[in-house]
Amino acid sequence: MLVIMSAGIAPGLALLSYFYLKDEFDSEPLHLVFRTFLFGALLVFPIMFVQYVFSVEQVMVSNLANAFLSSALLEEFFKWFILFQTIYLHSEFDEPYDGIVYGTSISLGFATLENILYLIGNGVEFALGRALLPVSSHALFGVLMGYYLGKGKFSHDRKRAVSLLYAL
Repeated sequence: MLVIMSAGIAPGLALLSYFYLKDEFDSEPLHLVFRTFLFGALLVFPIMFVQYVFSVEQVMVSNLANAFLSSALLEEFFKWFILFQTIYLHSEFDEPYDGIVYGTSISLGFATLENILYLIGNGVEFALGRALLPVSSHALFGVLMGYYLGKGKFSHDRKRAVSLLYAL
């Protein structure tokens, strides 16, 4: 069990450390980065429940719809929603790169717990493949999400963008 936990946690923490240490100007408080990491990890459970309901009720009839709607769209939307609700208006979010740090943190929290659960269910022999593909892709999606969130917050049209987002 220790091997599975170590193999499941290591890729997420390594990637998060990389992006956290790349912040050269004003490092984010570790407790806030860790909090967003935990939010991402806790997000696994409601998404697993919704995906289970979709599979039992056979909402997605094709594998393509299941991959893009039940997995990709659902996971990325809720990661963005939690990121927006918890970090966007926070006082520590004071430069564009902070969006990348927090977006990566929430995505890697999600990826880490998802990775641990997958390795518990399927065995540690999948650890290398999971580290290279799903965990790093969640980090990439978190970087993109955070980049555009930071760019949007600190752009000149910020008031217009915020009013449009809250109008939705």
